[in-house]
Amino acid sequence: MNRSAVLIWGAALVLQGCSSEPSLVSGNKRGSIISSVNVGNKTAASTLADNHCRQYGEVAQITVVDLVGNRVKFLCIER
Repeated sequence: MNRSAVLIWGAALVLQGCSSEPSLVSGNKRGSIISSVNVGNKTAASTLADNHCRQYGEVAQITVVDLVGNRVKFLCIER
């Protein structure tokens, strides 16, 4: 594969990552992991975490932001 093809392929992968919405992988009252997180949708991921914890009467505390792995980990803590 030549260099131009590699650059085009890489750009396509980056753009694909920018288009997806964050989603809750799994979770419980202690916290969860959100996938498909990138620089453009960190606010949406934070809102998703807050909404998840709110159902347990708690608030989200982000513990890990891994933009390389496109994940955010959070805990649900008492208000």
